[in-house]
Amino acid sequence: MDGSRAGQSEFIMGGSSDGQQGMSAKNFGVHTLNRLMESDQKCRVTAQKNRPDVSVLALGLDLNTLDLRLTGMDPLYPQLGTVWAKTPPDVNRINNDVYTPACYDIRPPHDLYKHVHRLEEPSLFYAFYGMPGDEMQLAAAGELYRRGWRYHMDSMVWFLPDGAQPPMVHERYQQGKFHYWDKAKWCRGVRDSMTLISDQLEGEPELPDFMKRAA
Repeated sequence: MDGSRAGQSEFIMGGSSDGQQGMSAKNFGVHTLNRLMESDQKCRVTAQKNRPDVSVLALGLDLNTLDLRLTGMDPLYPQLGTVWAKTPPDVNRINNDVYTPACYDIRPPHDLYKHVHRLEEPSLFYAFYGMPGDEMQLAAAGELYRRGWRYHMDSMVWFLPDGAQPPMVHERYQQGKFHYWDKAKWCRGVRDSMTLISDQLEGEPELPDFMKRAA
């Protein structure tokens, strides 16, 4: 085996002369990239199996595996979701491996924030924790605040003063019995005695005008 072929096999198999897996200096650079691109199909398959991160950069992806419409003359970039897209991708067109009945193919209703006052606590917390950056997260935060919950910014946990045993409110802190929402168990928890620093509690969320009008 000549030196070029040996270097190619070493790169593809992930071996190295210094004993570190795939970290030989000769595995990097234009010469190794050129050898990999000119290698036969068997070597390419081996590379994709052993070093998928490197082979994708060197060989790219087969467009036939990306579910693109390749038969026409239209440009392909509108079919690809990127950070430069002018409009967000249509979630109803995203393909996945989960089969759902055709009758489930519906669009979500608009203006869900108008109905947050009807939601129970688990649904409100789902909207807050499960929809980051969405208007429903902000609407849920506003509704939780209206119901007496306060968001602790450091621990990222919602607390509610106990109604039967209201905590003692001082200038800089509150001390007493609090309920909290347990994200791990997805239910309420209770702490009989704890202290919350007032500066660590978020104030009332600032809702946009269209949410205020819907309230």
